[in-house]
Amino acid sequence: SGMDWWKAVSNTTACGTWLKMLMAARMPSRWAAHAVYPMGGTAYGSGEAQVLALVRQALRQETALSFSYTDWRGQASRRTVWPVALGYLDDVRLLAAWCTFRQAFRHFRCDRITQAQTGAAYPMPHRLLLQCWRQQEGLDLSAFEVGR
Repeated sequence: SGMDWWKAVSNTTACGTWLKMLMAARMPSRWAAHAVYPMGGTAYGSGEAQVLALVRQALRQETALSFSYTDWRGQASRRTVWPVALGYLDDVRLLAAWCTFRQAFRHFRCDRITQAQTGAAYPMPHRLLLQCWRQQEGLDLSAFEVGR
């Protein structure tokens, strides 16, 4: 749930303090651009094309995304996530998201996602999720920010 996420982030990382400061300051909306950073790419199947369309919709609308996922070992699970970013690599597309099941940021290969559907709005602004994910991953994407 949203409160579980808040507790996990605020109790285990410096990001929690940062999030509290940002929520109080109400960052300008121009900084809230969604994170979709194309890095190349190849053709993909129609199933993945449908998944990508739903991922982009969830990013734009800041809604949860539920789907069936099969990991590299062939283990299937059902996940509900709050999408953070979509990465396009040479031969794979990756969804970075807060996983409500694992209570942590996770990365999902879009070609392993099936039965995707969007859900309710997630309880935190996308820009805050993005900042926490970027901090966790050690990413400096400031060159992509609006107004730079």
